[in-house]
Amino acid sequence: MMGGQAGEGAPETLVLADLKAEWDGRFVRVDAQVQQLAERGVLPPAVGALYKAALDAAPQSGDLAAVSAWVDAVARAENAAAHAADCAAFSSSRTVWWLALYEFAVVALAVAGVGWLAAAWTAVGVLSPAGFGAAVVHGAGAGGAAGVGGAGAVGAAVLSFLAAAVGGSVYSLYSLYVGALHRTLDRDALLWYVVKPITGGVMGAFVANIALFLAQSVTGGGLSTAHAGTGWLFYVLVAFFGGYNEKFAAQLTEIFASRVTGSAFLMRQASAKTAGNGGGVAGGGSGGTGGGPAKDA
Repeated sequence: MMGGQAGEGAPETLVLADLKAEWDGRFVRVDAQVQQLAERGVLPPAVGALYKAALDAAPQSGDLAAVSAWVDAVARAENAAAHAADCAAFSSSRTVWWLALYEFAVVALAVAGVGWLAAAWTAVGVLSPAGFGAAVVHGAGAGGAAGVGGAGAVGAAVLSFLAAAVGGSVYSLYSLYVGALHRTLDRDALLWYVVKPITGGVMGAFVANIALFLAQSVTGGGLSTAHAGTGWLFYVLVAFFGGYNEKFAAQLTEIFASRVTGSAFLMRQASAKTAGNGGGVAGGGSGGTGGGPAKDA
C-alpha cells in the first residue's frame, strides 16, 4: 500500500518539476528584459515591483501551492515587462512625431478658423469688433444687420467647438510629451490621440453653453451687451478647458444636471402645494384646515 501511494506521487512530482523548469526559463527571459529596461532608465516602478514579487516567490520545494504561486507571479511580471518594452519602443518611434504634427496642425487650423470667423463677421457687417462678444453671449447676430439673426448662434457654436478642439489638442500634446519623456506611451491609445481634438471640441462646446446657461441663471437673465467683451472671453475659455480636461467638463455637466433636476423638483413641489391649497378651499372644513400647513410649508 505504501508503495502504491509513492508510485502515485511520482508522476505529480515529475509534472511539477517540468513545470518549474519551463517557468525557470521564462523567468530568465523576464530577468534579462527587466535588466535591459533598467539599464535604459525606462523601467516603470510597477514592473520592478512585480519582478521583485516573482523573485521572492521562487519556490524552495516542489510543493504544488508554492509552484503555482510562483508561476502566477512570473506570468504577471512577464506581461508587465513585455508591455513596458513595447511602450518604450513606441515612445521613440516616428508615429509619435506624426501624432505631434497632427495635433499642431489641428491647433493651427482651429486658431485660423477663429480669426477667419471674426474677420468674416466684421467684413459683412454682422459684427463689429465690440459686437463680436455680444453675438457669442446672446447667441444672435449683433450690429442690427437684417436677416442675420441666426449667424451669431451658429458662429458661437463654431467658435466654442474650435476653442475646445484647441484645448483637446493641447492636452494631447502634453500627454505625448510626458509619455515620450518617460517612455510610457501606449500604442493602444493611438486612436485616442487622433479623436481627442474632435471629442474635446464637442464636449467643450457643450459645457461652454452649459456655463453660459448657469451664468444667466445666476444673474437672472442674459448678460448685458456692455459685458459682452468679457463674456465672449469667458465663453471661449470655458470651451477651451472643457476640451482640455474631461474632469472639468464632467463637473460642469454635473452642476448643470443638478440645477435642472433641482429646478424641476421645486416646480413639482410648488405644483403639489398649489393643488393641495386649492383642494382645501374647495372642500372647506377639515379640507381647508388640511390645506393650511401645506401653504405655510
